[in-house]
Amino acid sequence: MDKIKLSSSLKRIQVNENGDFITFDARDQGFMDRLLKLLQEFYDKEGIYQAKVDELRAMPTETDAQRFQQAAAALGFNSELCGWLESRINDVFQDDVKRKVFGDIKPTGEAWAEFFDQLAPIIRIAKSEQSERVRKYTEKYTR
Repeated sequence: MDKIKLSSSLKRIQVNENGDFITFDARDQGFMDRLLKLLQEFYDKEGIYQAKVDELRAMPTETDAQRFQQAAAALGFNSELCGWLESRINDVFQDDVKRKVFGDIKPTGEAWAEFFDQLAPIIRIAKSEQSERVRKYTEKYTR
């Protein structure tokens, strides 16, 4: 009987002290497509986000009531943005990443940024390792 055994590129990343993991497969083009789409959507909305920040900064803050309104508006905007990030990141990993990484809290933008800062090198290394494995197999056909 013939048999094919493909190498695994599944990366398991422990994300909390409970032993929960998030995973991705460096061979999965769909994962990279979803990740790049998320990043593109975020960058496409950068102008909208900056306009909202400018609007929030321009709100009057002379009275306590005005400062409260500004703070409430800023929190609402941040909550909306972080909710969008949660949904999209869960889509990218096809898992409940928010719950596994952050538990029951609603993470701030800074918390998501920290997550991405730690995740980016893991993805880069996994993609590099996968490319090297592929190169070993295809090198003999390119000579």
